[in-house]
Amino acid sequence: MFFTRYNKGRPRGFPPDKDVYVCESRYNEEKYKLNKIKTWASCLPDEVREKDYEMDLFDQPKKMKK
Repeated sequence: MFFTRYNKGRPRGFPPDKDVYVCESRYNEEKYKLNKIKTWASCLPDEVREKDYEMDLFDQPKKMKK
């Protein structure tokens, strides 16, 4: 799930007792470090780049915790 959407809701139909994992960074194999993702489209495969999913929105946005 995109980091920017996580605090707004959960994917529709996803069991409430299961954890949702998000990704904020990607690994740079040449420099051996993590870089924050600025453009999500560049990180997704072509076949899922245009797909979207429905969400059950929260009444109030959740606070992020790492």
